[in-house]
Amino acid sequence: MTPDWQHASFLYQTQGIFKQIVDECQEVILSDLKIDLGNFFARQNYQDYELRLILFTLEYALCNLLKSWGIMPTVVIGNDVGQWVAATVTGVINLTDSLRGVIGQKKLILLLLLRQNFYFLEGRDFKPNFSVSVSSCAKLITHIILTAL
Repeated sequence: MTPDWQHASFLYQTQGIFKQIVDECQEVILSDLKIDLGNFFARQNYQDYELRLILFTLEYALCNLLKSWGIMPTVVIGNDVGQWVAATVTGVINLTDSLRGVIGQKKLILLLLLRQNFYFLEGRDFKPNFSVSVSSCAKLITHIILTAL
C-alpha cells in the first residue's frame, strides 16, 4: 500500500514553517545519514527505513507548525518514531541524533532480541522480559522525556 501524502504535501506548499522543517530534516538526512529521500510526496515505493524517516519528518514539522500557531503542548509523548519526535521537540535530543536513532532503533531492538534469545537458547537461567524484548530503547527514551518535563 502506497502512503497518501496529500495533506502533508498541501501543508508543505502552503505553510512556510512546515516546509522549512521538512527541508531541514531532509538536509540532515542527506548530509549526515547519506540517504536521499528526494521528493517523497511524489514517490510510489519506499524502504522501511525511508518511511520511518519520512514519518519522523512530518510529525516533527507538524508539531513545529502547531507551535508556530501558538498551540503549545503541556505533555509530549509518542510511540516508536513518535518517541524520537517527542524527545526532539522537548529538547532532550537534537535533530541529527534523533534521525540517527530512528534508523538505529530497529537494529538495537533486533540485537536485544537476538541477545536475549541467545542466552535463552544457551540454557541459562534467563527468562526474557516481554517489555524489555519489545523495546528497551523505547522505554529509555520515554523515561528521558518524562524526566525532562
